[in-house]
Amino acid sequence: MANKTVNPINFGTIAGSEPAGAINKQEGFTGVTIVKNTTVEFTGSNHQHAAVIVGEENAAGTITLSDGNSINIAHLTLGTTYMLSPSKIVESGNKTVYVLKR
Repeated sequence: MANKTVNPINFGTIAGSEPAGAINKQEGFTGVTIVKNTTVEFTGSNHQHAAVIVGEENAAGTITLSDGNSINIAHLTLGTTYMLSPSKIVESGNKTVYVLKR
């Protein structure tokens, strides 16, 4: 069976709400950063990211939040938009994680 993937612009569910198409327009997102098999720090001009979507099954790694707490990426649901304030994301499973910017 092929791995499932998600396009954050056309598909997704905002955690705690109804399914949302065109998430970027509905929630006021202005851009997307793709994190795949790398580490991205969201500081300086890169700090206004406010949501995360796991775009492929079996994504792995850690999301460090601006308050210092962390979330295991493997515990997030594929295609769900999580309203988070990441300071750093480490994706180690060579799978796509989308980080939406306000």
